[in-house]
Amino acid sequence: MKILGVAIVMVALLASCGDKGKKSSGSSNSSLNIAYYVQDSIAENFEFYKTNTEELRADEEVINAKLTELQMEGAKLAQMYESKMAQGQLAPNGQKYYQNEIGKIQKEMQSIQESEGAVLTERGAEFDKDLFEKMDTYAKEYAKENGLSMILTKGQLSSILYIDESMDITMDLIEYMNEQEKK
Repeated sequence: MKILGVAIVMVALLASCGDKGKKSSGSSNSSLNIAYYVQDSIAENFEFYKTNTEELRADEEVINAKLTELQMEGAKLAQMYESKMAQGQLAPNGQKYYQNEIGKIQKEMQSIQESEGAVLTERGAEFDKDLFEKMDTYAKEYAKENGLSMILTKGQLSSILYIDESMDITMDLIEYMNEQEKK
């Protein structure tokens, strides 16, 4: 499971950030205050993101360890079965025993993938949703508090090829989001 697929969602996330609080009456005096954040920095510095991805990865490793152990057990049984068959040491009952045991292991692996894997996938989707909602809320609040009309995302998949570094609010935004998470 690729948890970092969240990055794609974040590309378009902040284009709808809050306005200055008052709509322009159409006069040419309105100013557009734009800033950006570097997308990869969210994964590196936003505590909510780091904590949740670490938990998901740890749970994924537990599941993978279970599957690997079962796979090795199944391979060992299959090797024993093939060796005894090649040597003519298995009666029909012995053959059925090995086939049943290998089948049980395969069913257990499938069960783990379907149950624990599904729960992990569901938790990952919930995390993605929560992350999107938090970033959307915090970015709107941050934009309003700092008089920004728009916050853009700069990253590998964004459409921003160049933007002046003086418009970079990455660490300020992340610090703001981390502070909001503590409340």
